[in-house]
Amino acid sequence: MKRRRWLVASVAVSLLGAAVFHGFTFMASYNAGPPAPLWSQPDLPRRAGAPPLGGDVVLFVVDGLIADGVGLLELREDDVQRAQRCELRTVYPSFSRPSYVAMLTGAPPTLTGIHTNGHRGPALLDHVVELAAARGIRSHLITDGVDWWDALFGPWETVHVEARGFDDALQAAFSSRARGRRFFLVHMVIGDDAGHAHGAASDEYAVAMRRIGERITRLLRRLRGTSTTMIVLSDHGHLGRGGHGGPEPAVVRAPLLAWGPAVTPRGARCERRTVDVASTLAGLLQTDMPRHSIGAPIAGLAPAWARGAAARQRQRLATTLGATHETPLEAVLPARRAASTPGGLAAALGWALLVLVGFRLTMGQWPLLREILSNSLFSATFIALYAVVEPALSFSAVWVQREWLLRIAVLVALAMGITVALRRLLGWRLPAGADDSGEQILSLGAAGALVVTAWGLHGSWAGGPTLGDPHSAFALIVGDVLVIAAASATLIGWGGRALFTR
Repeated sequence: MKRRRWLVASVAVSLLGAAVFHGFTFMASYNAGPPAPLWSQPDLPRRAGAPPLGGDVVLFVVDGLIADGVGLLELREDDVQRAQRCELRTVYPSFSRPSYVAMLTGAPPTLTGIHTNGHRGPALLDHVVELAAARGIRSHLITDGVDWWDALFGPWETVHVEARGFDDALQAAFSSRARGRRFFLVHMVIGDDAGHAHGAASDEYAVAMRRIGERITRLLRRLRGTSTTMIVLSDHGHLGRGGHGGPEPAVVRAPLLAWGPAVTPRGARCERRTVDVASTLAGLLQTDMPRHSIGAPIAGLAPAWARGAAARQRQRLATTLGATHETPLEAVLPARRAASTPGGLAAALGWALLVLVGFRLTMGQWPLLREILSNSLFSATFIALYAVVEPALSFSAVWVQREWLLRIAVLVALAMGITVALRRLLGWRLPAGADDSGEQILSLGAAGALVVTAWGLHGSWAGGPTLGDPHSAFALIVGDVLVIAAASATLIGWGGRALFTR
C-alpha cells in the first residue's frame, strides 16, 4: 500500500509539473519563424538614391482603442469631419505584438510566425522602417513605455520609450527643422493599460483615451497646413470588462482616421484590414512594397501607383507560396501549429492511467463506466460553471490576469464542493476491496482525458492546435487547470479524500 501511494504521488507531481509548465509556455509555443518558402524567395532590387519628395508621415498608434471609441478621444468636430475614417479588422490572435508586425510588414501571423506577445527578437520580414531607410527616409520612434517597436523594427534615427518626458520628446521631434523626409511612429499605451485594469466600459478607460486625444489634437493643430500625412489607428479593441486576444468582435475591430493634403474623406463606410496599413505607408513614403505583404493600399489615402505595385508584389508572394491564377493568395497561406510536448505528455499519461488502472479495477465486481462517470464529475462540473460565469471563452480571458486566476480558483473550489455533494447524493462509491490509490489515479486520468479530447480535436498529435479555432485552443488552458486541480487534490492528503474517496 505504501509503495502504491508513493507511486500515486509521483504520478501526481509529474502531471502537476507538466500542466504548470504547459500553462506558462502555452502562449510562447505559438511563435516561430516565417515559413520555409519565404526564405527561398529571391531578393528584389531596391530603389535607392535621394529621399523622394513629399511630406512627412506620422503613424499614431492608440493602443487598445475600441472601434466605437473614437468619440472618447474628444477630437475637435472639424478635425473629425475632414478625416478619412475606416474600420480595421485586426489580426488573430488579437494581441499587440502580432498587430504591430502586421502594420509594418503587411503580413499576417501565419507568415511572420509571431502569434502572441511571447515572441522575442526582431521581425524577420520586410518592413516599412527598413524600406524607408533604404530610401534615405529617417524614422523616429516615440512611445510612452513600450519598447517592443524598437525590438521588432529598425533602424531608428531617434528612440524614446518611456512615459517620462514623452510630451517633451514629441514636441522636440516635430519642432526639428532637419532636412529630408521623415517617418514618425508615435505610440501611447495608457489607454490599453486602463482597459486591462478597469475594462473598456470604465470611466478610467475614457479618461485615459481623452488624455491621448489631447495629444492628437495638439499634433493636428501643429501639422495643419503642412504636407504631413497623419494616420491614427488602434492595434486591437477591448472587452467591456477588459481583455483582448480572442476573436470577439469588440477586440478584432479597430478604428483608423487619417489627415493630409492628399487624403480624401469618404462618406461611404470603409472597411479594411490591419495588413493593409503597410502598403499604404509604403505608398505615402514612396518606398518599395514590403515583399511579404498580403495587403492592399487604402483608397483615398495612398497614391494611385501604390495599388498596382502592391498587386504585383502580392502576385510574386502568391507564386512563392505555391498559388496559381485559379487559387487566391489567402488559400495558400500556411497554418501555424504549436508543439507543446509537456502538455501532450501529461494528457497522454493521464489517458494511459485511466485505461490501465480502470482495466485492472474492473476485474472486480463493479462496472468501469460508473467509475469513469463518477471521477469525471469534477471536470464536468468545473466546465459547466466556467461556461456560465466566464464571458470570454478565448485568449481574451487570460489577459484579465489576476482577476481571471482568482475567478478560476473560486470555480475550482466550488466545483469540488458540488462534486462531493453529487457523489454522496448518487451514492457512487468504490466497492469493498478497491483501494483509494486506484481511485485517485482514475481521478487524475479523468482530468487528463479531457485535455486529450481537446488536444486531439485540434490536431495536437500532428504538432499542436491550429489557431483557426480560438475557443477550443483556449480549452487547452482550461485543461491545464483541471490537471493541476486534480493532481493537487491527490497530493493533499494522499488524494484529496474529501473529493475522491469514500
